[in-house]
Amino acid sequence: DALDNLRKVVPCYSKTQKLSKIETLRLAKNYIWALSEILRIGKRPDLLTFVQSLCKGLSQPTTNLVAGCLQLNARSFLMSQTGDTLHHTRSPYTSVYPPYHSPELSTPPTHGTLDNSKTMKPYNYCSAYESFYESTSPEC
Repeated sequence: DALDNLRKVVPCYSKTQKLSKIETLRLAKNYIWALSEILRIGKRPDLLTFVQSLCKGLSQPTTNLVAGCLQLNARSFLMSQTGDTLHHTRSPYTSVYPPYHSPELSTPPTHGTLDNSKTMKPYNYCSAYESFYESTSPEC
């Protein structure tokens, strides 16, 4: 049905954990808004800002699912939500942009799972960048 098709195109698709109708619609709305902002501003946000935009108004379990699918460090995400600042000595891009793992070449990374029995399809943020800007991201 239409909601199942929508679930497949939002940033976090899991065959084992199906989002509710309302959570799917909220995530889709946030995703459209986030992509519109990327187009309006002309540059992509950092991953943390992107995930925060996607998660506005979502339940905590869905927020955790999205952060996990996008391979964002949960501690970093939670600390940023409470207003704490993280200080990195290296480029922030090296810690938040994971390398792309082709599903054809390897098994999904374990940090893209809720637990050992529920495997998720991680969202490739770099490919979204490439499709919008028709060039490779410097961080990918």
